[in-house]
Amino acid sequence: MECIQRGLGSLNRFGMLKTLETKPRAERRIGEFSRELPKNQGGLTKYGSTHDGGNRTAKTSILKEAGIRHPERYEAIASLPDEVFGRHIQELKATNE
Repeated sequence: MECIQRGLGSLNRFGMLKTLETKPRAERRIGEFSRELPKNQGGLTKYGSTHDGGNRTAKTSILKEAGIRHPERYEAIASLPDEVFGRHIQELKATNE
């Protein structure tokens, strides 16, 4: 019985570590994707129409539809150098072992 409990504990730690690594990697990828989207064109005038004839299907609309409200956070994560981001992942793993 003790052996089974130790095994389950190890699996839980592995699953937890994998989750801790997956979230920042997913957020980084969201930021990369967000930076690749075309910027919004135009804007509302005081009469309620857009400067570009109504084309509002760019970045903000796409991200809003995907449930992403603050893309600048994810873009900041994506802009980190690979070495810095990798070090952050290693620190997450080390603090949760």
